[in-house]
Amino acid sequence: MSLSLGKVSMGESALKSILTKIKYGESNWQEVDRLLIIKSMLEHIGSTDGELRDQLIYTSFYRLIIENNQLEPELLKELLDACLSELIFKGIGEEETDTVFTRAFATL
Repeated sequence: MSLSLGKVSMGESALKSILTKIKYGESNWQEVDRLLIIKSMLEHIGSTDGELRDQLIYTSFYRLIIENNQLEPELLKELLDACLSELIFKGIGEEETDTVFTRAFATL
């Protein structure tokens, strides 16, 4: 399993579509490439699209981790490592960017 970030795995609109289907029961985590979706969720955790960020990505992480306990310990550790090493300091010092969303939501 590898969550190393860099190249966006899935575009925002494709991710939004899949997460919306999962949210409304039209699909489930067993029917999708879970690792690809989770990596894409990390890539877009700082999206300026509030619905994608707040209602889909953040809520999906909550359901996967807290509500349903569906992520194995190794993947949880990789998520933590990715947040600590790649996301919570992303764009510090940049001016006129939206990386504050990435830092804020990676911290949550």
